[in-house]
Amino acid sequence: MNINLLKEVARFIESATIERDLTFLESKKEDCPLVLPVMGEFSSGKTTLINALTDSKQLETATKPTTATIYEVHFGSEKCCAEIYYTGKQKVEVDNISDLHNEEIADAAVVEVYDTSNKVPSSIVLVDTPGLSSPDPRHKQTLIDFLPESDGILLVSDINQPGLTKSLTDFIKTMELSKRRIYLILTKCDTKSEKEICEAKRYIEANNGIKQCNIVAVSAKENNIDELFALLSNIQHDKADILEQVNKQRVVNIAQSLINSITTLKKASLSDDELDDAIAGQEHKLSNLNNSIQNLISSLSSDIEEITRKAERTFEDTVSCRLEILTGSRGVDFDAEATSIINNSASMIISSVCAEIQNLVHTHALKSNADFDFSSLNSVDLSSFALDGLEYNLNLNSIGHNYDRAIATGLKIATAAAVVYTAHALSGVGAALNNGGSAEFGESANSDSIVNNYGTADLVVDAAQTAMILKNRSDISQNNVQNEEQGSKMQQIGCKYNEYEQHNQEIGRKMGLNGGIVESVVSLVTDSTMGKPQRRRAVYEYMESTLMPSFKGSIKRNCDILLNNIHENLLNDATTAINEIKESLKGLKEEKQTKEQDFQAKIKKLNEYSITLNQEFLCGNF
Repeated sequence: MNINLLKEVARFIESATIERDLTFLESKKEDCPLVLPVMGEFSSGKTTLINALTDSKQLETATKPTTATIYEVHFGSEKCCAEIYYTGKQKVEVDNISDLHNEEIADAAVVEVYDTSNKVPSSIVLVDTPGLSSPDPRHKQTLIDFLPESDGILLVSDINQPGLTKSLTDFIKTMELSKRRIYLILTKCDTKSEKEICEAKRYIEANNGIKQCNIVAVSAKENNIDELFALLSNIQHDKADILEQVNKQRVVNIAQSLINSITTLKKASLSDDELDDAIAGQEHKLSNLNNSIQNLISSLSSDIEEITRKAERTFEDTVSCRLEILTGSRGVDFDAEATSIINNSASMIISSVCAEIQNLVHTHALKSNADFDFSSLNSVDLSSFALDGLEYNLNLNSIGHNYDRAIATGLKIATAAAVVYTAHALSGVGAALNNGGSAEFGESANSDSIVNNYGTADLVVDAAQTAMILKNRSDISQNNVQNEEQGSKMQQIGCKYNEYEQHNQEIGRKMGLNGGIVESVVSLVTDSTMGKPQRRRAVYEYMESTLMPSFKGSIKRNCDILLNNIHENLLNDATTAINEIKESLKGLKEEKQTKEQDFQAKIKKLNEYSITLNQEFLCGNF
């Protein structure tokens, strides 16, 4: 193959696109792997069949109504693993193939699966693809984009269908034009007898043109795939011939593209007016493309706004519901849990938004009617789409518990004081009984008498003084007391308080509490009466004033950046493509006007190239 001639012509007419195609063609040498896509209708058994050939047997079998991802399966590897390639060249390595779930990698471009099985030659790469009859335009575009890279086709069909479907028949006719060999694999053959299988093969050969030697019958369910192993072995043996045939057709296609470009340049060069018209036509085309791109961006913007509005509602509902449950809980780290809820919910929502935007962009790319290749939309990079500025300014752990310690201390002091004063009162009753007899006791030992004898005001004053002294953590015996009896009572209260505090802390430790049992009881009561309502109110205010505005602002910033990048990339692509042709036309015009001799030489060279390409690549001599 005279690749150098094709390169020379591509450089002469300044076609970077064709030069890229030639670079790919040069990579398809005898030592490169043979790429064989496994194609067929949905539920024809493609993935089940590939799993039967692997050691891992872990590719998800419910494939492809939901994803347009390409799976490339490499055999004879040292270990079973996978590499996921996203748009923008981002790569993620996966050690466990069972972790590959279609819905989670729907926005991946290619998944390369490496398997240790030696049942398939290591020089053959099998590719699991979307179904041929998929209604999803992304699936069809994936097949169209991938087929130029394939070297042959493994076509899979359920033997229980009467003959081949229209989709398969049409596909076979298309592939015949591309000079790629088609091998047919009839699956689920455990449902048929040997005679029925032979009849099916003869029928397909007669009606679809596939030779019986290229038709095999298998049953992955029964692990009966010997015929497929034999076919793959034959394919490996014929690898050199297969590559030569396919590469020849690739060369022919490139040569035809070059001849078409030369014809366009020659036609435009017939006169200055035609050159001017051609240049003006390209400028008009670029203007139309700019309008188409602007309309596309407007449509994308509107659809993305709807996606983000739905995401905002989902985020708000999810976080509100989960925080509502959290605020009513007990014994948890509220702030750590709240932060986790917010971050996890945001991550889940953003992942969903990115997947929806990716699908939306693919759909718009395929729906565009402009005379321009919008396939660059398929490489839109969403890896930088992430939330920022989600501020968390709550302190849920302390809400409603500001006075817990003071209340607990007051309860312990009041309990100690009540015990001491009750003991003194009872001792006074005993004295009355000893001095006054039963009759006097009847008059003085009732509750009113005890309170009156001791003095209600004194009780309140003494308790208040005790609380003040304990709060200041002073030695109760050293305070300025009014009399010796008062000082004695204060000392007893202090001792009783210390005794209760010791028991309080000891019980708390035994129960595994952070503090004493009294503090825990107080915290439980205040949490029900003040903590829960105040947490709910704080969460509501935080959602309204801080979290949702931050979430909406971050989503909008990301979408604005994304749309600007898409707009710039499309404009650059369109401008580059148009300018390639414009510059060639302008060069011809300049040479025609100022360097007639050079111009005529260039036209002569174009004629020579056109004749050479036709003779060497398109006239059957190649």
